[in-house]
Amino acid sequence: MKKLLSLFAIAIAMMACAQPAKVAGDQERLWYDAPAGRWLEALPLGNGQMAAMVFGGIADETIQLNESTFWSGSPHDNNSKTSLQHLDEVRQLIYAGREEEAEALINKEFIPGPHGQRFLTLGSLRMHFENMPEEVEDYCRDLDLTRAVAGVGFTANGVRYTRSAFAALRDRALVIRLDASKKGALTFSLTQDCKFPFEVATEGNTLVTRIKGVEHEGIPGGLTAECRTQVISDGKVAAEDKRLTISGATHVTLLVNAATNYVNYHDISGDESAAAKAGLAAAAKLSYKKLLARHEAAYGEQYGRCSIKLHSGANAALPTDQRKTAFQDSDDMGMVALIFNYGRYLLISSSQPGGQPANLQGIWNDEVMAPWDSKYTIKICRRPARLPHGRCMTATAGWRTTIRTSGASRAPWTAPSGACTPTAALGWPRTCGPITSSPRTRLSFANGIRSSRERRTSTWITCRRTRATATWWSSLP
Repeated sequence: MKKLLSLFAIAIAMMACAQPAKVAGDQERLWYDAPAGRWLEALPLGNGQMAAMVFGGIADETIQLNESTFWSGSPHDNNSKTSLQHLDEVRQLIYAGREEEAEALINKEFIPGPHGQRFLTLGSLRMHFENMPEEVEDYCRDLDLTRAVAGVGFTANGVRYTRSAFAALRDRALVIRLDASKKGALTFSLTQDCKFPFEVATEGNTLVTRIKGVEHEGIPGGLTAECRTQVISDGKVAAEDKRLTISGATHVTLLVNAATNYVNYHDISGDESAAAKAGLAAAAKLSYKKLLARHEAAYGEQYGRCSIKLHSGANAALPTDQRKTAFQDSDDMGMVALIFNYGRYLLISSSQPGGQPANLQGIWNDEVMAPWDSKYTIKICRRPARLPHGRCMTATAGWRTTIRTSGASRAPWTAPSGACTPTAALGWPRTCGPITSSPRTRLSFANGIRSSRERRTSTWITCRRTRATATWWSSLP
């Protein structure tokens, strides 16, 4: 790990290069010789609005979905109006070394709750393929970081099946393409399910799923998401028991778009159905080849701004999961370049102009209760996670404007003048979360104490940033 982090510093230093060099495929491609067995092994796609995790199944394919504005709860104000009157008391307790008492007072008067909302999942698209054997030949699934396209390919019963998927960066839709080398060999069913209350219906060749948001920490759920999946095929498409059945096809394109009634942090009067229909209709006007070309051009403009090339050892020929396992004590420095490129890919995919900024898990979550609610934490989401790609701060700029507004309203009860933004601005893009009870925050109340506690705080911040960098390594499937 020390070798990884030291070389990662070299990688960041090389970001300023003006002319990208041609990089070997093993440093810009993740690939595997088996389907994903769990969510963390699936391959991520995203365009700042929609996100997907592609499992690459054979007889049964799962594509888990997210939409960046689908959160629990609804607009609310959890600012404490008693904070300022207790600020001096908190400081005096810290000066006196009575930190536990200071923390208890902070928890009672500064952050009584609720503490922010959680990022929700849209559920998963499910495809079941008829007459598909359990064992196939020449299986491979991959993620091309230079194109932001995930692929699956295998041979079954003498037929070559291929699938490709991308979250169109320019056209804001998820595009999935299925092909068979034998005419009419594709027959499968398509439906969607979710862990939250949902309804599935069909409208012609479109699958429509509506998902209700949920309450959290006493704040009632106010958001509704609508996900629409349109089937374009040279085969027959039929509606059957809340699912679509595609039969006798050689080529199938699925266009997926989703939206919620979220407008901004204090307005949820949007029309999720109209927004989802409009986005899908716009994408449907373009051919698959056109969508792909526009996506590759938009993504390449960002991804191609820098490059890194390091020596790849013999392990570079291994599938990525095996290569990762074999990295320690190896000479495979190309793996470091791969991780660097993968980190840039994840940020480009999860934070784009016009959308929400990347949260603690980027834009991907499949759980009912996401770790740390997958919410916005300024000390991680705003700074360390965005160091490698400044353009992706564009989404954060709009979010910063919203928290500036609500932060100004918080200031009279928190600080003598100006505005206040807590360490964790959670859930809704506003100052709706607690000031964390970390050493850094406790010291901020003491207003500049120079002591061993402050030195420990500097160490703590450094460790957090190192952990944020190391997350890219641990997130590698």
